[in-house]
Amino acid sequence: MQIKPFWNKKTISFKYILFCAFLLLFVLPVIGIQVSAYYNNVRMVRHTMQEAANHNLLQTQQNLQVALSSYDYMLYQLYTERKLIDLIDAINNTDHVAENSLLLTQMLSNAIYGQSYVQAITVITENKQVIIFDRLKGSQHQHSWIKDASMPISHIYNQTLRSSKSYMFSTTSGKDFSGQIYHYVHIAHPVMDYKNAQKKKGIVILS
Repeated sequence: MQIKPFWNKKTISFKYILFCAFLLLFVLPVIGIQVSAYYNNVRMVRHTMQEAANHNLLQTQQNLQVALSSYDYMLYQLYTERKLIDLIDAINNTDHVAENSLLLTQMLSNAIYGQSYVQAITVITENKQVIIFDRLKGSQHQHSWIKDASMPISHIYNQTLRSSKSYMFSTTSGKDFSGQIYHYVHIAHPVMDYKNAQKKKGIVILS
C-alpha cells in the first residue's frame, strides 16, 4: 500500500509562492522604508550639526574680530600718544631715565585697567630699554613671557618695525605669582611720531 505524502508538490509550490509574495509585498518594502528613513534622519542630523558648527564658527570669528578691533584701537591710542612719545624720546636720549621710566610705567598702568584680557603692556625703546607693566605683578623690567619667548627681543623689535600693520605673534607661556601658566598672544606696533615719521623710536606690545 502506497502512502501519499501530506504535502504534495502543488501545495508546497503554492505556499512558497505565497511566502515570497508576502516578502516582496509587505516585509521588504517595510524594511526598505525603515532603512531609507534611517539614512534620511542621519543626513538631516549631519546637516543640522554642520549648520550649527558653521554658525558657531561665524559667531566666534565675529567676536574675535570685535575683540581684535578693540585691542587695535587701544594700541593705536598708545603708539600715537604724544606724552608716551616724549617719554620714549627722553629715555632714548638717556635723560632722567629712571624718572621717565617710572612715569611711562604709570601711564601703562592707567591704560591697562578696564581691558580685562590685556595682561601686560611692554614698551621697547630704540636703545633696547624694556619697560613693562603687568596686571598681576606690577612694574618690572623682566617678564616671564620675555624669558620664555622662543624669539629674542631684538627679533621681535625688528619684525615689528618692518611690519606695515600691527605685528602679531605668540610665546610659549607666562606664569603668574601662583605658578599658573598662561599662553600669550601679542600685538605689537611701532611708536608713530607724525612730526618725524622716518624716525623709529620704539615699539609697544599688548599681551
